[in-house]
Amino acid sequence: MDNKNKNKDKFLAIEKTAINNNQFSLVDSDVYIREGNFFASANNALYGSFAKQNGVLSIGTVVYFQDFNLKDIYFINAAAGSNTVINFQGVIMSEGRKKEMGVA
Repeated sequence: MDNKNKNKDKFLAIEKTAINNNQFSLVDSDVYIREGNFFASANNALYGSFAKQNGVLSIGTVVYFQDFNLKDIYFINAAAGSNTVINFQGVIMSEGRKKEMGVA
């Protein structure tokens, strides 16, 4: 980070285990992320919107997103009864970037 950046970057790390075969989000309220990585540490998962999770997140792979609301990403077990564990690591979006995107 250069000295011109007046906003301190904030890092966020979350781990969440599926407790049933319903879709779930990692957070319950808006959290805008500048860039972040998702990976499954136990059992494969599917990811996508609330309505449809058709992206595949396999153990050993990393899915990268940029400029998104963490609340809008949902996961579900790839196989019924095989509860997945989702890990997320990312940088929270600055207020300046939120304004640029029209979400502040």
